[in-house]
Amino acid sequence: MTLPFGLNRAVLFLTALAIFSHAIPATAQITVLTSVDGQGNVSGIAPPDAHAAVGPNHIIAWGNDSLMILNKNGTVISSQSATAFFGTATGGDGHVIYNEITGRYAFEVLESLNSSGMGAVGFAVSDTSDPTGTWHKTTINVPGLWDGFGGNGIGYNAD
Repeated sequence: MTLPFGLNRAVLFLTALAIFSHAIPATAQITVLTSVDGQGNVSGIAPPDAHAAVGPNHIIAWGNDSLMILNKNGTVISSQSATAFFGTATGGDGHVIYNEITGRYAFEVLESLNSSGMGAVGFAVSDTSDPTGTWHKTTINVPGLWDGFGGNGIGYNAD
């Protein structure tokens, strides 16, 4: 007896699902080799909005308005405020990523609103995978207060 068309599709789908569930290997487990202390809440503002980016040899830790560069053994190489890094007043809430495609770090931070209500975002990209080297920095003006909460303001692709 022939099954109704809708049931044949369901059977085919479930059969394909069963085949693919065995053909696709499980995700490899990650082993943590080093545990390091992160950036403290230097500015005293809560929450600290802490996060980090990990490259081949360095870790960049971020907390509100402070940037810390560590080696992979956890030794602090440098620490500075975003204001010092960009050379202009910042409003915190930065975000840092490591772009595996280009081998560079990228960093963004809110900058203070000016008297006309124009906000700005500071962007920086490292020259190489060594964040202690040269960074290319720019400021982009935006109307009102742009906020990068959740790290939605920075990304990368193959270009």
